Amino acid sequence: MTVFDQAPTRAQPAWRDTLRRAAALFGPPIAAFLLARVSLVLVAASVGERATKAKAWSRWDSAHYLSIAERGYEFFSCARLPGYDPTHHCGNTGWLPGLPWLIRAATALHVAPVRAGVWIAGACALVTLVVLWVGFLGPRLSSRGLLTLGLAAFFPGFVYEHALFPVSLCALCQVSAIKAFEQRRFVLAGVAGACGAFSYSSGIFFAAVLGLPLLLTTRPSNLRRRVPEMFAAAGITALGFAAFLAVLQLEVGNWRAYFLVQQKYGFGINAPWKTLLPHLESLSKVPSQQTIFVAVLALALLWAAARAPRILLDGVLATFLLFYWLVPLMLGGQLSLYRAEAVLLPAVLLARKLPTPVLAALTAVAVLIGLRMGALFFRGILV
Repeated sequence: MTVFDQAPTRAQPAWRDTLRRAAALFGPPIAAFLLARVSLVLVAASVGERATKAKAWSRWDSAHYLSIAERGYEFFSCARLPGYDPTHHCGNTGWLPGLPWLIRAATALHVAPVRAGVWIAGACALVTLVVLWVGFLGPRLSSRGLLTLGLAAFFPGFVYEHALFPVSLCALCQVSAIKAFEQRRFVLAGVAGACGAFSYSSGIFFAAVLGLPLLLTTRPSNLRRRVPEMFAAAGITALGFAAFLAVLQLEVGNWRAYFLVQQKYGFGINAPWKTLLPHLESLSKVPSQQTIFVAVLALALLWAAARAPRILLDGVLATFLLFYWLVPLMLGGQLSLYRAEAVLLPAVLLARKLPTPVLAALTAVAVLIGLRMGALFFRGILV
């Protein structure tokens, strides 16, 4: 045997080891994403919609994000529109600029705005699963890790992770912030949180999610030392929403335009059960089934957080879950609750602590409800 015959034999194990590591790191999240995406494509086909068309993934609020990307912000009296209360304010200032600015950047590369928005949302959904797996669940294969990844891929309302909405963009920012927070890289966590707060209206709550665990786990004698960390994490996150208000001031001359447009949707402060209980009376409707399932899932995840908690990480996840589950229930009004429930995705990390049979059952139910919600989305029933 010559030297030339022996060289490939010695090199093969290194290549195999590299491929094995890459497959362990990226294979499961890519497979989970493709499984969720293909499932939605098949669901769309079952109701007569072609998911290969970018417009199939666009709904009512998508038009607001597209208008911001194409024309910037608009703010005017609803008296200009027939059928609206003339005392109300209209325009697209009730929607945040993170996704539209990314779409605008993509259109500079001659990509159609709708297609750009769908591609960006899908890419964020994929990278979110990668961060969840690489940062928290993998690379070692385990039943709990894989089931948690599956629950993340088919999380309630998961069609909105793939559609032309900033749900997956916000999830990616927040999951990245939680990872940085766990590593005590508080400035990086704040920057990632700020990107989320610049992209989705509920992103501002994330400032409390990062700030409260630091405050509650700090002894009074050490509080002064923790102030810079709390400002780095929570303060920088809040600056993301403040930057959005500054954009409104520059573009329409009124930083309050976001709040004025949102007024007509009837949001207020209500007891959470006043929003939740009516869904028990309409369980024949799939959105109500999702809302009740999310309530069960949230309680299960809170129970999981209390089991031998890792104080800082599980404290952030539990705080996130409480804020992002209860606040939409308290707001009521014309809020699309089923879309707000999709924003709970980062809390799925608590599921890794559930007993495997419970986690398997929750994942199976999530898949069933998620696919039925996908059918409603592609039929145009969900907005």
